[in-house]
Amino acid sequence: MENRQKEIDLSKVVLVLKDNRQQIGIITALTTLLAIVYCTFATPIFTAKTIINPPKLTDAGSGVSQALSGLAALAGGGGGFLSQKTDSDVAIALLNTAALKNMIIERFDLLKYFNAKDIELARTALSGKVKFIPDMKSGFLEIDVDDKDPKLASNIANYYTIALGQLISNIAY
Repeated sequence: MENRQKEIDLSKVVLVLKDNRQQIGIITALTTLLAIVYCTFATPIFTAKTIINPPKLTDAGSGVSQALSGLAALAGGGGGFLSQKTDSDVAIALLNTAALKNMIIERFDLLKYFNAKDIELARTALSGKVKFIPDMKSGFLEIDVDDKDPKLASNIANYYTIALGQLISNIAY
């Protein structure tokens, strides 16, 4: 067996491209036309971002930490809720709770906006529009909300911070 490398003959490649130039041109033109039509008629999606410095919830001596530990024990989590390492992780867990999502849904009447038949469908729709992105270096947490209405996206992103504060207050007392 010979160990010969296969070579590409560039003159043959050029001949194949020449022979198929009409088909290549038609496909390129159609693809470009489809992209222009899509960009013209597609509904734009806006992303609102807010950045928070998550509250210190993992300090062992804090009342909130003790309350969260109690909730985790009741839930049978074996401390799983607070076994997460950072304050951002705990904040994300709180931001994903049904109670907090319900606050957002009620505040902005999202049942009607999402055309949802029940609160669970509205929670699912809301979850599809929201992302929580922790920055491990700074410890900050970015909340991104995507929607076709930029004002609504902005209002929801900003209200998440207020709702988180209210939820923490309710848990601590």
